[in-house]
Order: sequence, then C-alpha cells, then structure tokens
Amino acid sequence: GFYATTGSTAQVACAAGTIAPAKGQGLCDPCPAGKFQGATGATACESCLAGSYCPMGAAAPLNCKPGTFSDQTNLTSAAECTATEFGFYATTGSTAQTTCLAGTFTATKRSATCEQCESGKYQSINGASACELCPTGSRCPQGASAALKCNGGTFQDQVGMSYCNACPDGHACAVGAVTPEECQPGSKVSLGKDLCELCPEGQYQDRAQMAYCEPCPQGAMCPPGAAMPTDCRAGSYNPLQSRSQCILCEPGKFQADTGQTACSNCKAGFFCPRGASAPLNCKPGTFSLWTNLSSADECTSADPGYYSPTGSPEQIPCRENTYNPLAGQTSDAACITCPLRSGTDGAVGQAQLASCVCDPDYYNTGTVNVTCSICPSGTDCRFTNNTLAMLPIKPGYFRLNDNSTDVRVCPDASANCSDAPECLESTSGCAGTLRDDHGHTSNTAARRLSQAVDTRHSEMCHTGLEGCFCRLCAPRADGLRVYYSPSTKTSFAQCKKCDEAVRNFFLILFSCVVVVIILRLVGLQLKHYIPEHLQARLQNAWYAFTPHVKLKIIVGFYLIATAVDDVYEVDLPPAVKRLLNFFEVAITVGVEGFDSILECLGYGSSYGNPGIYLAKLLLYLITPMIIATLIVLIGLARRHFGSTKSLLNLTLPLILTVAFLAYPPVTKIAFEAFPCYPFNDAKYLKADVAIKCDTGEHHKVIAVAIVAIILYPLGLIVMIAALLVAIHGAVTSKINTPLSEATAFLYREYKPHMYWWELVEMLKRFILVGLMVLFQGSIMQIIVGSLLSAIFLLLQVQAMPFREVADGFLASTLSFCLVVVFLCSYAFKDAALVGVSDIKMKMSLQQRDIYVVDWEPLTGITISSIIGALVISSGIFLVQLVVENERRRKKDLAQRARKLRWTSNRKEVPAPKLSSGETFNIFLSHVWHTGQDQMRIIKQRLAEMIPDLRIFLDVDDLEDISMLEVYIQQSAAILVYCSQGYFTSKNCIRELIASMKGQKPVIALIDPDISRGGMSPAQVRTKLCEVDELYNKWGFDASTPSGHELFEYLFAHEPIEWNRIGYFQDMTMRLIAERLLPNSDRGKTYMDRELTAHTLKPLAPPSALGNYHVYCSSFNPGALELVQELSLQQKLSLQHNIGFNPQLLKGSTTAWEKSTSTQSEQTVKITKKQKSYLYVTTEVDKLSQCNHMLLYLNAETWTQGVTSSNLAAELMQAMDEGLHVLLAHEMPALFEKDKRLGCEFSEFFANPNGTTPNELLRRNIYGEIATPLKGGEGRDVSMVMLAMALGMAKESAPTRGSTSNAQLIDTLSKTKQKIGGLRVTHKSPLAQRAKALSKTGSELIEQKAKKRASSEQKTKKRAGPERPPESAEDDVSKLDSRV
Repeated sequence: GFYATTGSTAQVACAAGTIAPAKGQGLCDPCPAGKFQGATGATACESCLAGSYCPMGAAAPLNCKPGTFSDQTNLTSAAECTATEFGFYATTGSTAQTTCLAGTFTATKRSATCEQCESGKYQSINGASACELCPTGSRCPQGASAALKCNGGTFQDQVGMSYCNACPDGHACAVGAVTPEECQPGSKVSLGKDLCELCPEGQYQDRAQMAYCEPCPQGAMCPPGAAMPTDCRAGSYNPLQSRSQCILCEPGKFQADTGQTACSNCKAGFFCPRGASAPLNCKPGTFSLWTNLSSADECTSADPGYYSPTGSPEQIPCRENTYNPLAGQTSDAACITCPLRSGTDGAVGQAQLASCVCDPDYYNTGTVNVTCSICPSGTDCRFTNNTLAMLPIKPGYFRLNDNSTDVRVCPDASANCSDAPECLESTSGCAGTLRDDHGHTSNTAARRLSQAVDTRHSEMCHTGLEGCFCRLCAPRADGLRVYYSPSTKTSFAQCKKCDEAVRNFFLILFSCVVVVIILRLVGLQLKHYIPEHLQARLQNAWYAFTPHVKLKIIVGFYLIATAVDDVYEVDLPPAVKRLLNFFEVAITVGVEGFDSILECLGYGSSYGNPGIYLAKLLLYLITPMIIATLIVLIGLARRHFGSTKSLLNLTLPLILTVAFLAYPPVTKIAFEAFPCYPFNDAKYLKADVAIKCDTGEHHKVIAVAIVAIILYPLGLIVMIAALLVAIHGAVTSKINTPLSEATAFLYREYKPHMYWWELVEMLKRFILVGLMVLFQGSIMQIIVGSLLSAIFLLLQVQAMPFREVADGFLASTLSFCLVVVFLCSYAFKDAALVGVSDIKMKMSLQQRDIYVVDWEPLTGITISSIIGALVISSGIFLVQLVVENERRRKKDLAQRARKLRWTSNRKEVPAPKLSSGETFNIFLSHVWHTGQDQMRIIKQRLAEMIPDLRIFLDVDDLEDISMLEVYIQQSAAILVYCSQGYFTSKNCIRELIASMKGQKPVIALIDPDISRGGMSPAQVRTKLCEVDELYNKWGFDASTPSGHELFEYLFAHEPIEWNRIGYFQDMTMRLIAERLLPNSDRGKTYMDRELTAHTLKPLAPPSALGNYHVYCSSFNPGALELVQELSLQQKLSLQHNIGFNPQLLKGSTTAWEKSTSTQSEQTVKITKKQKSYLYVTTEVDKLSQCNHMLLYLNAETWTQGVTSSNLAAELMQAMDEGLHVLLAHEMPALFEKDKRLGCEFSEFFANPNGTTPNELLRRNIYGEIATPLKGGEGRDVSMVMLAMALGMAKESAPTRGSTSNAQLIDTLSKTKQKIGGLRVTHKSPLAQRAKALSKTGSELIEQKAKKRASSEQKTKKRAGPERPPESAEDDVSKLDSRV
C-alpha cells in the first residue's frame, strides 16, 4: 500500500484509485477498468457496482447517465449501460428501467422521465408511447388517464378538447351533451340549464330560448304556459301583476280603454254607473264642480257672470273685458263688452259695469260712466285703473294739483340720467307718484329721503321740498334755516342746513383773500430776486406769446358756452352739465354759488320772502360798481403815496376788465326777469319759481331788471363805443396817449384798423346770452342762436381782426367750437323730445333709426368742443413757442453766420451756377475713418459761407455705392482729403479716377497732423505709386490711369493745407471757397469776422511804466527779424533802441490818439502821413522799460548751447521783473517753399541737441499759449495774431453806449497809474487779471452792447417808458473796479 522512489527518506501511501499489492514498489499500480479504490494505502481494488461503471484508475464508481441503466457489475464505460425502451424511463444510476403510468408516456428511448398527456388528450394504460384524442361530449385535462363527460348545463361538439362549453341562454344541455337543446315560447330553461320547463300561472313568455318567464302585466291576465298576456276589456281593470282575472269599474268611475290598470274618476260635468266604459254629460245650463258623480241629479246651475254649455265640468267665466249680470246662461253670447279703451284689468267672470277700468296709457275722466283718455306725457300709466286724481307722475315730472292735466318735466330731471332726458332713478326734487309692482300708489324716493322732523311738503316733492318743480324749501317746524341744494348725479335735490354752508363759504372766501395776498407778496419779493435779464425775457415772452389775449378769448368763449343750457333751456347730459358748471365757477369766481348764501341770509321763500332772484339781481347789479369804486379809491391812494402812473392808467384797465367779466352774467340774469313757466292755472318766473308772474312782485323785479339792462348791456356798449371813438386818432396813427394806454384792454389784440372789434364781441354776448333769453324754451330760440353764432364766426374769419395769427386762429377755432356747442345743444333738445319713453314707444323702427340720437357720441362731441378751447389754446401756445424759438434760433444763426463776401463791395458771394447735368458744386471725397469729421465741418462751414452751395457728402447724399462715378460727373469740383487709408480704398480711387477721366477740377486738401491721420505730399506720392499693384485685385482694366498720373493730376494745382486752429481754418475755408468760383469771377474775398479782413487799430504807445513795446534778445535767433517782419506787414514804423518820449507829443495829436478819440465814432485809418510806431530794444539794461519780452520759439531757440543759456537767463530776469513774456512759435511748414526755422512744439521738451531749461519749466514759461506762426497763406494770419498779442486791437464801428478798445486800454493805463508804480511778478493774480482784461475788455463790452441792443428792440413793443441803457462810463467804472 506504499511506495518509495529513489532516494526517498520515507514511504508514501498510494493515492485513491491506485494500489501497491507488494512490498518494495517504487510506484503504485492504477486500478484496472471495471474496478475502483476509494481509500489510500490500499493493496487491492474493488469490483464496480451495479448501475455504475469504473474506468482505469477510478477512485469511485461513476453512475449511468439518465435514460440508461445497468443491473451488472464491473462495467468499464458508460457505453456499457443499457438504454430504456418506449414507455419506460430511468433516472441517474438506475439498475432497471421504470414503466410510465396511465396519463403519461414516453415517445423515445433513453428517456429520463415520462411526459403527461397534453390537454385535450388522455391515456388509460401503463407503459404507453402516445396519448389518445378526447371524444365529443367530454373533456380531457392535462395528464388525463380517462375522458370526462360534460356536466349538465355544458356541452362539447368537438374532439380533443380539455373543457366543455356553457350551455347558451334559452337552451338546455344534459350530461355528456354534444349540442344544446332550444326552449320554445311559453317555456323557460331550468336553473341548471339541463331541461326546458312550462311558464307557471300568472306568467308568460312570448320568445324562444329564454331562461325565464315574464310576470303578467297590469291590465292583463295570463294562464299556465301562456305565450302572450290577454288585455282586460273596457269597463274593467287589473291593478296588479301576475293575475289571471280582471275587475269591473266601481260606480262614479269609468274606463274607456282595454288593458288598463285602474278606472278613471268621472269628470266634472259628467256622471258614471258601475262598469261604465264612458262618462255621461250633465244637462245644458248646469255643470259639475265635482268628480265621481254617479247620476244626473248631482249637477249644479251656472252663476251670474258665468255660463255653462252642455257637459261643462265647471261654469265658464265671461272673458276678459266683458261682464254678465244673469245666472244659468248657456253661452258667451250673454257676456257684454266693456266701453272703448277700458277693460276688466285682466279679470274674468265680472257681473257689473263698474268692473270695467281704463286700459294702460289711459285714464278715466268720468265719474258715473267710464270715459278713457290717453295719459299725458310725464305719467307712467303702465297699470290700469288710472284716474285724473290718481295719475301716476314719473320721477322728474311735476303738475300743480290733482285736477291738472298739465304735466311738465322738471329742470333737474336728467341730473343723473346718463343717456336719456328722464329715468326712474332721477335725483330730481320732483319725486313723482308712481305705483309699485302691485299697482299701489307709492313714493319710494320720498321714503328714501324721509327725515325725523315734522316738515310740510307737497305730495309731488321729496321730503322738505315744495313749490313749482319742487325747487323751494318748505318752512320747517323746528325753525332751522335751510337752503335748496339742487340734484346731482349722486344726491337728490334736498334742503340742507345753513350753518355748515355759511361757515364753508366764509372759510373759502377768507382762504381766497389770504392766497391772493400771499401771491401778491411773493410776486413782489420774486421781483427783487429774479435777475433783470430774466425779467426782461419773461416780459418779452409775455408780449411775444400774448397769453393775456388768449386768456381773454378763452374767457369770452366760456362766458357764452356756460350759459347755453340755462339761456336756451337745453337738457344737457350730466357729464356736460358738470363740466360747464366747473368752468362757470372758475370764470365767475363762484358768484353763481351765492344762491345758497342768499337763501340762508333770509331771502328764500321759506322765510316769507318772494324769492332770491331780486336779491341776486341787485347783487349782480351793485357788485361791479362797488369793485369799480374800490379800484378808483386804491388808485387815488397809490397816487397819493407816490405812484408815477396817472389815475387813468391805474384804474381804467382794471375797471374795463371787471366790466368784461361782469357783462355776460349781468346781461343774462337781467333778461331772466321776463321768461315764465305758463301752467294752466298760474305762471311762475323761470329764474325763481317763488315769484308768480304778472303780479306786483314780478313787476318790481322787471323794473330792477330794466335798470340793469340800461346800465350794463346797453350802457357798457355805449361807454366802450365812446372810448373807442375818443382814441380813434391815437390808435390809427399809432401814437400813445394816456387814454389809449389806459384802454389798451379793448383794442391791443386787434389790428389798428379793426380796433373797434371789441364792440362786435360785446354785441355777440349781448344777443346770445341776453336778448335770446326773451325767447326762452322754444326750438326756434336755439336755431336762431346757432345761426347767429355761425354768422359771427363767418364775420370773424373774413375780418381777421387780430394782430397775431395765433390769436386769430384761436378766436376762430373757439367760435367754431361755440357753433358746435349750439348744434349739439339743438341735437340734445331734439333728443330730449324723442328720448321721452312715451314718445319713443309710439315711434316705428324706421322713425327710431332716423330721429333717436345716441347720447354717448353726442356727449363726447360736446365735451370735446368745450374742453377743446383749452386744448387748442395750449396747442397754439406750444406751437407758437416752438415757432418763436425756431425764429430766434434762425435769427441767432443768421447773426452768427459767417458769409463769404467780395472785398470790393462787401456783398455776399453767390453760389456758382451749375452747368447742364451738374447737381452739386463740390464733391467731398474722403475715407471714412480718418476724414469723416473733417468733411462734416467743411460742409457745414461752406453752407454757412455760401448758403445756396450744393455739397455732396456721402452720409447725406449717397444712395447707391455703385453710382460713385455718376455722382462725380454730377459735381462741378472735387475736393480730395488726403489722409491715411484714402489711397488704399477702392472706392476713393474710383472717385479720383472718375475725376481725372471727367477732367473735373480737383482740390487737394493736405492735413499736416500725422497723429490725426494726415499725410505729407511725399507720402501721398508714395501711396499713389503703390496703388498700381492693387488694380488687378480690384478688377480695374488696363486703361486705368497709373498712380503717377493720378498724382500729377491731383497736384496739378497747389494743394491747400487743412488747419484746425480757428483763425487758420477760416483761411483754409476761404481758399476752398475761392477755388469753386469761376475764373472770371475770382476776385479778392473775405469771410465775416475773418482775422485778416479786419484793419487793426494803430498800436498804442508803451504803457506808463515803460518806453518800449517789446524786448528782443540778441540770444534769441530770429526774434528781431520777426519783429521787423511784423512792422512791415502791419506798416509800423520800427523804432530800434529808440524809446518812446511822451513830451514829444505835447501839443499834437497822434494817429493813435485820433483813433481812440471819444468825440468821433469814425475809425481813423493809418495813412502814409499818420505813422504808428513800434518801439523795440535789444539792450538788456532796458529790459525793465519794456511792456513785453518776445520769445521766438524755433528749431534754434534751445539748441545753441551758451547762447540758449544766456537767453534763459534773460527770460528769468524778465519774469522776475514782472514783464509779460510774449511767446511766438514757428510751426513746421508743409511745403518746401514755406520752410523757415519751424519745428514741432514737442521738440522743446525732447530734443537731443537741447531742450527748455528746467528752471524755466518750473516757472511755467509755457503757461500762456504761444502765437502760432505759419508760412504761405497763413503768414498774414500769424502776423495779425502776433500784432494782437502785442496790443493792437481789431477795428470795429462802436455801437450806441459802447466803449472803444482804445478807451478801454486808456482806462487800464489810468488804472495802472493809480496803482502808483507797484511792481508785481508775472504770477501775481492782479497782473494776470489786468492782462486778461486788456485783451478781453473790448469783447466784453461789445457783447454787452449787442445784448442791450437786442433788449431795446424787444422792449419797444411795450406800452410805457423805456428803461434807459447803462452808459459807457458805467461799463468803464465797473471794469475799473474789477481791475
């Protein structure tokens, strides 16, 4: 059982599956096939077991595979295991095969298991190799060992099925049924569906294949096995189901139909015996109110007002609007019809004539008989039974008493009615006497306003109101004072307590007085704080825009418009009324609201007085007189306390203003004393219903009204006509007199020949507001008013009486608005008629479409016309403001415009005429990024110099980039701005080529400033020579001119230098403009205010502190030569090292003194005989005697070593002594012929050969801007600038009250003498201020003179003395004090 290999130290046990049968073995032997050994260290192998096999070296037996078996031992491989047969199976390691049981089978050999029979099949034997199909009438589940028959109630008509089908409804199926059996009518299927049963008694079945029987219905019977129910016959019934017998009807009932479940009650008017199949009629003239009668004796006879035909179930009432006084009648012929327009108010069965009442919209005027008439307008007769005494009056309507048929609409009926002249919710004081929904008379509005105090009131009015139209307050039992408050949109007309109203009135009055006083005081204070120039501007604006005239026109419009509703009795919508009331209160300052105060003061009818109208008339009559008297007294007081104005000027304008405002209301109220409300029984004054017309009280009112008419409407017209006649000569000749100035209120807005137009306006107000009151209420009144307003509009448009067009337009527009208001008022008056519900209901649809007016758009038009006055006024004012500002802007531009003029005659140079096909005088060719700003400046300035010049600029005129060549051909000349990027731009080269091909004159404009995109001529040549290389890229053909040819063409004429410094730019612009002029017209030109166009005044002698004008250092290269050039250019006599001696001039008048003489306003020009001297020294010891030290800055100033150091030392000495250092900088020349010693200013700070000494920089040597010196055309400009810096001033004609430059310099000299030899350094503020004033003093005074002249022109329009201008001495004294 062990083995050992060579060199082993110990024996090793043999592994499982191996043995060592002998000792001393070097290796173990494997078990032979058919045997195995599971232990280690064994000496022999065991035999392989049954159901398994053992290969060589097996450590354990291996089982036979599933589907095979072995009943022998010592098998050596799996192939020696035996396979199972059909119907048998074997599991792993089986020693024998197993038989399949019934319901299972194996269809193949080597089966490990048996399979169950599938559904629909079965197998009843063991060891089978297949299953049988399930037969019909049975079912076979999975694994079935036998076929199962179908249960009762199921069937199966197919083989191989695992289930049975349920028997369908109405069919029976026995056990094992192959097909179902159908049940016939009269039978049903049993509960288990295994057989068919007959229907039992009381049930039936009329269909086959049913599983149930129906219960026999009500009204029918059913025997057993019934296929259909049998209906009960007429006179019988069956109330229950499942019955086989019917029941006869009881007495008092009948049944006419078969198959019924109950008998019907015998109808009223009929009777019925037992088993009746129909009811029997009652006799004629009788009826039966009851049902279920069984005999004719139970019928009843008909009552009066009724009738009963044969078989009536009840007595029939006589129809509506008829009556019958007899009983037992058999037809409606016995009913009598009510009289015309009357009826029974819907009632029937009436037996008396008294039952007939008037129809809706009619009322009964009789007492015994019934006589119906149509209800008057203003009543609501929508119910019947209306009588004269009980007429239902609508809210907002009124009649004097119960016997009156004169029903009138109250004036305030539509206060809250939005789109109709009346409404049931009216807040009018006229409450009406309407009925409620039940037809009973009620006054709901009165109940809503009922008070807890005992008051006496009319039935027609709200609580506390009485009188005609309920517009009077009834006396109160508690004695409390009240006043009448009219109705509004939200509150009813009522009587309110006076205490709060009086308190509020005086509080408002006091507040108004306080506000007026405060505004007056504030205005007086502001007058002291507002600068005079601002006051002058405000005054000029006042007279330019004439707001006072516009206000007068607007007030005149509203004085008429606000009176239209009262004067013409127009029922306007509430929105329009509120708007008019607002303007009325605003214009009359609340005077119209004095009615309540007068009533509270005891003038009302509730206090036993005849009414407030008389008191109101007297108030209107006397108040203007009192105000006029106060104005006169105040004027006298002002005269007493020193006012310079005449009493006429102090009082008459205010009195005329008061008359203007008082004229329309006084006229209106005076004429209101005549119209009355004419009722059937009495007349009442329209202005105050407390006054009965044609009475003594009314006559007293008329007398006062006549006096008012004589004093105001007529008296004012006569007075104003007399005033206008008196000032006729002054106005037409435009000569101011005290009377014409005092009455300017009447005519100042009119043209001189139309100064009397105010009389037309007064006549207009007199007729429309006053005279038309006499015809109040009629439709003709408003028609005439509309025509008159249209006539006044026509006259105004034709006459055009106003001075200002804006005022005339405003007046005409407001007159048109007034016509619109009248036309709308006519429409409202018509709408008030057709809008009455009584009338509207009687109109046809066509009539409504034609005549009924929609209030909303009409209201909108009216409100627009009323508010339009303010809107249009504001618009006109704004337009006038814009126009005036534009006029002033254009005027200022025109004054500032610098035109190009001929030197010979000083006339403006006109724009050159264009040839045929040309549209522009000049084409501005440039590249956008470096030339656009400069071209915009050139275009603006050329347009200013020659206004009619046509200038092409791409941003303004270019429409199509492809048409550049066309634009070039349409231009007379081409200006080329040579800047960086121009000669690399395809479009720019296109323009240059087109110019050359078209032989257009070209102006080359060179910008020397390289930092801003400028180019020198040399750089232009280089760029143009390089442009040939771009032609192919741009697609140009071979005929295109070369870059060299373009350069030669561009510079065929001398180019012009572009300058940014103002004086030099003027020169550039003049040179450009001259190039545009035709050769025949080219002459000497100049530009307004161009520096070289002015002749400078002679140079004044040196100041009192020195003998020389200027010191030129011998160490400053070119300084003396520059002064010599200046003297030649300005024709000055140069005095070198010869000082000025004032003693030599005693007794003689020099040229300078002549030019500065204040006795003459003519400039004395320098002639050959009148020399102007320039005193110059180069001696340093005379430095302190000079006014200036010249520092000529050029390329050699700081680059000469010791010479430059000596110059710096002299400069520091001059600055220490307070001398003014006059800087002059020689700028680099653009062209070779103009080159001098010019250099860039930056070289004075960064030049390797020498820069400005640091000490001079610390002393701010360059604090003052140096005079630029240019060559060429700019040299003359430079010399003039240098001369001005030296002290020579531009010559100009002095204006009135102005001071010449020479006077100013003389004043400064005198001031300097006053200082008394005080020496100050150049840093002294006093010295710097004096220097600034010496240069700018003349400009300051000239500007002030221009402003004063402009102010004088504007103030000439004012009536009154002009303010004298400040004198020249004042200007000089102020300037002297500033020094």
